[in-house]
Amino acid sequence: MPRQLEVIGGAERVSAEFIEHQKKLLELMKDLQIREVTMARETIKSLGKNYLDEATRVTGNRSGRGSASITLKNQVIVAEAMLSLKLLGLEQIDAALDAVLNGKYGDCRKCDIPVEEARLKAQPTALCHVKCESDC
Repeated sequence: MPRQLEVIGGAERVSAEFIEHQKKLLELMKDLQIREVTMARETIKSLGKNYLDEATRVTGNRSGRGSASITLKNQVIVAEAMLSLKLLGLEQIDAALDAVLNGKYGDCRKCDIPVEEARLKAQPTALCHVKCESDC
């Protein structure tokens, strides 16, 4: 059977089969992202404990003075930044999955014209066209 596509505003709406495939991909991405968020949180917890232990060892108190504790503090800062990125990625995946559930996946949030299939393949969490993305 030939693939049936709806054409809106000169752009083709993606097929139901494509959306189902993307949903499965997004669910896998979400599972992976949740694992990565958990690992990032565990890393921060471990680094924070090491930071306090090292500060106590170097200075005799938990003030955090000393070069070793500065390095650990910087590692905590980097790990927290990575956690923020992972959480942002998780929010984007959840937004795309919500769009699937609401029947809006593949339609630009800003202009309602279908997002190109190639863009959705490259970036499954895309909710807007490239030209609309800054306003999305």
